[in-house]
Amino acid sequence: MDHGHTITPKTRFFVQQWIDHTRRSPNDLLSNADALTLIKRREMKLKGTRSRFRNQRALEQWGGYSGVGRLVYRWPNVKVLLNDLYQGMSREEKC
Repeated sequence: MDHGHTITPKTRFFVQQWIDHTRRSPNDLLSNADALTLIKRREMKLKGTRSRFRNQRALEQWGGYSGVGRLVYRWPNVKVLLNDLYQGMSREEKC
């Protein structure tokens, strides 16, 4: 089934390696040199010179969070739009 997403072999490899690390040593990920190298290589490959491992400014601007929070996507925007629509449909205005 195709949903318009392309998952490259490199992405599959990264995810499988990360799953393997988390299964083998879930409590030691922060001290696992292989897991840290996996993350470092992935970020440097994806971000190039913008990588926090290569760019001091990017590291300084980083808040320390990397996808550990709840995903909200555009829900705050959607809530505003839905509320506006609801209020607009509730009004009985005459043209």
